[in-house]
Amino acid sequence: MKLLRLMALFASLAWGWTNFGAPPLTKLVFQLDWHFNSQFAGLLLAQELGWYREAGLDVTFLPVDQNQTVVEKVVAGTNWIGCSESGVLVNARSKGAPIKAIGTMFQASPMALVSLQTKGYTNLSRLVGKTLGIHPDGQKALEFLLTHDGFRREQFKVIEKDHNLKPLLDGTCDAVQGYLIDEIVELETLKQPINFIPYYEHGYTAYSQVYFTSDSTLKTHRDAIQKFLDVSRSGWQAALVQPEMAANLVIEKYAPDLDREYQRRSLEKIARLATFESGFGRIGAMNPSTWSRMLSSLRDLKVISRPVSLSEMTDFSLINTMITWPPISSIRTDFHQPGGAYPDLVASTRWAQNSFPRLLDLVVAVNPEGYPAAVMMVKPSPTTDMDKHWTEQVVSRWRWPAGGWRQFRIDPSVVFPQ
Repeated sequence: MKLLRLMALFASLAWGWTNFGAPPLTKLVFQLDWHFNSQFAGLLLAQELGWYREAGLDVTFLPVDQNQTVVEKVVAGTNWIGCSESGVLVNARSKGAPIKAIGTMFQASPMALVSLQTKGYTNLSRLVGKTLGIHPDGQKALEFLLTHDGFRREQFKVIEKDHNLKPLLDGTCDAVQGYLIDEIVELETLKQPINFIPYYEHGYTAYSQVYFTSDSTLKTHRDAIQKFLDVSRSGWQAALVQPEMAANLVIEKYAPDLDREYQRRSLEKIARLATFESGFGRIGAMNPSTWSRMLSSLRDLKVISRPVSLSEMTDFSLINTMITWPPISSIRTDFHQPGGAYPDLVASTRWAQNSFPRLLDLVVAVNPEGYPAAVMMVKPSPTTDMDKHWTEQVVSRWRWPAGGWRQFRIDPSVVFPQ
């Protein structure tokens, strides 16, 4: 809990709030688009730590209502916020729903095609002529994916399936639509070797778990919504650097039947999605150019009943004022331990040469003495040796100016030139 108290201090300094003469709390209702689980860990953690109340907010979180859509409930309320997929929100706006997107939890879609590793389907070319199991609401996304990579739907046998993995495991489907934070985690916990093709690596531009509210609520509760987004960002930062603690909290407070390891692994996947565009310091942010591409794609695929403009669909003013932490730094060979010796250079070179060559992304929470209090890998390796090594080096060797967050990128091609 020491790190959480430290994070609370950072949050209070950034938000500039004080309890002296505090006005009455503003009530907000947040409608989730699914049941309580780690997909909402940042929000639930901030709630349990009392950060929303410290910001002057009384927030109620509601799980999905199977009898009414998230958009319907948010529009009907006078102080409601919700979250949903970007495509769902654009479709609703095209049909007249008075809503606006104001931020996002995930800056990339978790959608992927997943197959058993024994089949060797590592790319779309190898899946030509094979059976793909796709969710009913995922058909248009698949069409975009195939078109982007130069394929036609007719080259595959596409059938509809639900979220059940049985068609993949029993061989009915060669690959199925899954989510990086859900079905893929389930297969990993079952020790089932898999291959997966993330949609975001193949031109599919879409935000997920997008924050939205009604036009009227945005007008009347603008300051409260601004605070909500700020606190939620800090909640997600805390959850991502301490996934085990955050998963435990979600289970103990909200969903006791969930599997702890499953929820922890899901949070590790979420770290990549939540920081995909803007990095750790601007979790929750959206990019106008990304939204423009999304709107164009939905129009071209004829998913929406009428074209929707960027200004009609979005409001970026709230996230543009969010507090940001120091910029990303690149670790090079001059970033060394005291005394000049580079830490464990021989071992580092071995890992750099033998592991998958890639950019390493770490986030560090720094305590008031300047030492790392927690380390998060933004994008874990396919193997863990290199990540474990660098995490140990950061914790044991390196020191920075006291307090706050630091995000570092380690490029093996720079640190260990070939």
